[in-house]
Amino acid sequence: VKILPRIRDDFGRMIIVSITAMFAMQIIYSLALTTGKAPILSISFPFIGYGNHLIFEYVMLGLLLGVYRRKDTISTKK
Repeated sequence: VKILPRIRDDFGRMIIVSITAMFAMQIIYSLALTTGKAPILSISFPFIGYGNHLIFEYVMLGLLLGVYRRKDTISTKK
């Protein structure tokens, strides 16, 4: 969320918003599950545990960092 104002490309902004929303939903659900306010489902806490979800989360983080790395490139859209 902190890097969102620095990104000028619309597609990059959409990627950042969607990845941030996915991580936020996982964290909020995991915290609600821990406190007993949500039903038990198989949604794991981000970056903790083992399995295929961990690879997917690292791919999403890499995509987010790749968008931030190219924040200063000029878009062809005018």
